[in-house]
Amino acid sequence: MGIITIINKKHPTKQAQSTQEELKRFYCGRGSALGNPFKMASESDRDAVCDQYQEYFDNQVKAVPENYPFHNELDLIFIAASEGDIHLQCFCAPKRCHCETIKTFIDDLLSKVNKDLYYRGLNWE
Repeated sequence: MGIITIINKKHPTKQAQSTQEELKRFYCGRGSALGNPFKMASESDRDAVCDQYQEYFDNQVKAVPENYPFHNELDLIFIAASEGDIHLQCFCAPKRCHCETIKTFIDDLLSKVNKDLYYRGLNWE
């Protein structure tokens, strides 16, 4: 199970700039399948917009996969994170960001899968 890091697409850390890690980056900003459809009018809206995204995200996850790009992107992120470290990219980091919702969801899912495999005697670690 890998570590999920949220990085700023415009200003990635030096650690996140290597060619090998380029394959493990997922852009989740506006315009992407997992982008936040709620816009901030000002910085003071950040928490409200992130909270709105949490509700939107939860509804999308529960829905029949009618939003194929949304579910497909989550699947790709889950698979990559199960194989190693990944980066979620947006333009908000290090400020609060909707990518935290995505990260928490994938981390929780990986934890459940890992725990289930462990109890079945198939511990990945």
